[in-house]
Amino acid sequence: MKKKRRLLWLVLPSLIAAAAAHPTDDPTAHDPPRITGLEHITVAENSSAPVATYVACNAQGDPIVWSLAGRDAGAFTFTTDAEHQTMTLLFRAIPDYEHPADVPPTDNDYQVTVVATAPGQPALATSYPVRVQVVDVAEADPMPEIAAPEQMRSTTQAEYVGRMVWAMIDFYKGVVSWAVRGVVHHLRDVFSASKRPPTPEPARVPDVPTVAVYAGALSAVATSGRLHVLVDKPVPAVTGYEYQLYEGEDRLLDWTTAGIAAPAESASFSVGGLQHGQPYVVAVRAVNAEGASDAAWDMATPGRLFAPEGLQAVAGDGWVVLTWSAAASAGPVLTRYEWRGRPVWGAWSAWEPVAGGAAARSHRVEGLANGVTYAFAVRAANPAGAGPVAQVTAEPDWPPSEPKTDDPL
Repeated sequence: MKKKRRLLWLVLPSLIAAAAAHPTDDPTAHDPPRITGLEHITVAENSSAPVATYVACNAQGDPIVWSLAGRDAGAFTFTTDAEHQTMTLLFRAIPDYEHPADVPPTDNDYQVTVVATAPGQPALATSYPVRVQVVDVAEADPMPEIAAPEQMRSTTQAEYVGRMVWAMIDFYKGVVSWAVRGVVHHLRDVFSASKRPPTPEPARVPDVPTVAVYAGALSAVATSGRLHVLVDKPVPAVTGYEYQLYEGEDRLLDWTTAGIAAPAESASFSVGGLQHGQPYVVAVRAVNAEGASDAAWDMATPGRLFAPEGLQAVAGDGWVVLTWSAAASAGPVLTRYEWRGRPVWGAWSAWEPVAGGAAARSHRVEGLANGVTYAFAVRAANPAGAGPVAQVTAEPDWPPSEPKTDDPL
């Protein structure tokens, strides 16, 4: 027995050294990559610009191998930047709305999955579903066909003299008409100079946009944290937006398209694949043919919104009043509360916002049937999503009747 223990003590250092020399044999020695970038992109047809740029990394800083998968992967290709661990998604052919290349039903709604793989034993991959929609753009009408010239026939001397006379008459008529129009225009300019429209301003780069960033609630998949970016359209009109993404002081993405094909008065886009509890800064600038505006930025922290506290219901004659305390938040900013209801055996109504925004603490529901038990749900929300719900039941009822008394004699 003593010999076996002595042999074990002699062999143990060698076993430890061998394990240290082959750390990749441990499946926990490295983490799968985390992909960050746009989830939903709209692209104008006939555009040759990149679709979107994605960045991936893991805790060990392993080199990333990129690939594409999904229903419409064949319609895309990509380029990579090994130094910055980024991949830029592109269409293989310039998208044409009238002749879509996506898999049937060919509705210009492309489904592709970006895949990032970190080497190791085993190799770990992360899939990131992306939706790309191609939108229609008004195209110029085709050039009209030019009819072939008619065959010229020879003219007689009388026809030739007649044409010369009419040409001289037309010439003098043109001179007189030109003189009359000149006098009329001069008088019109003199008497209506003050009514002339102002000279249009020369084209210039857009103004700085107004930007607000909101973080979504924690979803079932921890790596699907996202930021929802709202942008107010600056003047003059813009043709698109670009954004930068910072994680702390580290820039994850340099200026890249925000995936908005036709900006309206206000626009929005979502950046996914973020880490919960980590603050992110999003910088946005507007672009047009003249250049780019200065950047505006905002910060948010993906995390979770909690359910409203202490939800209660007080019922009356055909009505129920819901009351609650403020919902907690671990990162995201709460901007509103939403409610819905149903008879206990019926279908839920649609979510509706509660008046009062984030300060709301009660809501009155009218038009209910007495004697029927209803279920109600309330949740906290912001433009990026909503948190878990709090539920309560209540039964509206008629008010108690007054006791009858006999009239005195």
